[in-house]
Amino acid sequence: MSWELFPYSFKEYLFAHGLDSKIKMLSSIDKVHNIFSQYLKWGGFPELLYIQSENQKTRYLQNIAMDVISRDIAMRYKVQDLPLLHTLMLLLLGTMSRSITVNKLKQKLSGMHYSTSNEWISKYIRYFSDAYLIFPVEILSPNIAVRSVNPKKIYCVDHALALACDFKLFNNMGAVLENMVFVHLRRQTFDIHYYKTSNGHEIDFVTGTEGNLSLYQVCVDLEDEDTKNRELRAIKEACIELQCQRATVVTLQQTETIHAENCEIMIVKAVDWLV
Repeated sequence: MSWELFPYSFKEYLFAHGLDSKIKMLSSIDKVHNIFSQYLKWGGFPELLYIQSENQKTRYLQNIAMDVISRDIAMRYKVQDLPLLHTLMLLLLGTMSRSITVNKLKQKLSGMHYSTSNEWISKYIRYFSDAYLIFPVEILSPNIAVRSVNPKKIYCVDHALALACDFKLFNNMGAVLENMVFVHLRRQTFDIHYYKTSNGHEIDFVTGTEGNLSLYQVCVDLEDEDTKNRELRAIKEACIELQCQRATVVTLQQTETIHAENCEIMIVKAVDWLV
């Protein structure tokens, strides 16, 4: 018998801080906002709750990533070129919540004067995935060829781990929030894809099986009308194409229920939805 062990979910993180996630309207409680801000920055590794120094927290997260390289991959698969393996890991973590192809990774590595092959990169992406460091997500399609040629989106087991390895991600709250939503969904199901509508609009996550699909879009802020209309347009198109009747938009601040012609769209605050 085996089971998956993830870092703390936000619900578990609240329990660790002595708060009951069953409290209604968590987002209305100031203390919850403070805890959520900590979770956004430092993620859910339990040991970090007992480390006060931010520098030590960052080093702890970086050491987790290095342990994956040295113990779970290099030692197990007898990898000789550790600098290349380390660089590939940093590239993957720096791609958190974005799409990437093996060809693009090879180009980046070549630009850093590393010589490797597409086969080697694909193999070690699988190893990183098997070690639960990253989760590559494929496009939704019944066609294997379509799934194989389209880019995969990369997510990390904990957003703070990626942040500790690539500080530029601190400026991309959208990527952080999207990764949090992915991990929350991944705890519940293996069956997660992204989707492109016939007009090229992307849906961040589709879960479930044909006839029982759920759509999820992630947007930090929907205050801007153009942004809101763009996100809703993509969802409405996808609902029609996938014959889906429900969709969720996870944001940091907004809540609203929209009854569209073909589906119901729930706009929810992450702090409430994640529990």
